[in-house]
Amino acid sequence: MSKLFTIAATIVLLSLGASGQESVPRLEVEGTLCESVEEREPVGEDSVFSTAVGRVYCWTLVKGAAESTSITHVWHYREKEMARVELEIGSAWYRTWSYKTLLPEWTGDWRVSVHDSQGNPLHTMHFSVVPEKVE
Repeated sequence: MSKLFTIAATIVLLSLGASGQESVPRLEVEGTLCESVEEREPVGEDSVFSTAVGRVYCWTLVKGAAESTSITHVWHYREKEMARVELEIGSAWYRTWSYKTLLPEWTGDWRVSVHDSQGNPLHTMHFSVVPEKVE
């Protein structure tokens, strides 16, 4: 009886570990939206941007990468995906960014979501784009 129990327990344990998916460590992500990036730091952080800035940057600090991996910035205007940018992460503490060039007609609500290499959402940032002031 104990041999049968051991075999059954081994089969159960093997089936639990054989999901076919690699375990990806949970990354810690901080981010901000800004007008530019200088010396790897965000400049002009805000949540409302004029079309006059030309570009909005999504700056991201990634902590906890156990090995070389990647994240993806997914840019949405209203509910439409406008860009998907894969960014390589080279160390356990890494700063990276992407940007979206703004057209004058792209005013309104935007969001950028950050995903791990498996597509899992890690962080989302919202911002608005307003028309350039004409004086």
